[in-house]
Amino acid sequence: MNMEVNYLLAIYISMGASYYDIRYRKIPNSYWLINMVVIVIMKMVSWLYNYDLPVYITGMIFVMIIHILPFHIGIVYAGDIKLFMMLGFILGCDITIYIIAVSYIVGGVYALIYMIYHQILFSRLKNLYSYIQQILLTGEIVAYRHFSNDDTIQHSLQRCHKKEIAFSVCAVLAIVIYSLRYLLLDYMQFRFI
Repeated sequence: MNMEVNYLLAIYISMGASYYDIRYRKIPNSYWLINMVVIVIMKMVSWLYNYDLPVYITGMIFVMIIHILPFHIGIVYAGDIKLFMMLGFILGCDITIYIIAVSYIVGGVYALIYMIYHQILFSRLKNLYSYIQQILLTGEIVAYRHFSNDDTIQHSLQRCHKKEIAFSVCAVLAIVIYSLRYLLLDYMQFRFI
């Protein structure tokens, strides 16, 4: 399967996940199951010609391993991990590392703008400081999304209407950025040959 098809498939999968994430704040397992079956069939057919299936399986397993701690402390949800695992299976490990990094950067910038706009940046930084302090003092890791040291933080979060961003949107943006980068580099290389 050529890379252009992989990119289009990755964009399709992540846009569908983003729709569910924005609309329902949950991505149904049936969505993952149906898409995973289709992708596995496509990769198995591709493997008959390219023998590249282990690269894609490695990408999926790698994503699962690096997200164990962020999931445990509540930074990412299961739907986001499933999305990245599927992207790892579609695109392979190297590209998925780039997409994860860009997704976290885009998500961080979005969260920063969001907190500044809703005037909760300093209360959230104070909460993060208290969270890290609690972990260092007690040695116990609790989910960050359930941690609050101040009632004013809860009030400011309720005022914002949404507590969290749809992280799958950041993944879509990262895939589009990488795909455009790939297509532009491919175009430039073809043009100057």
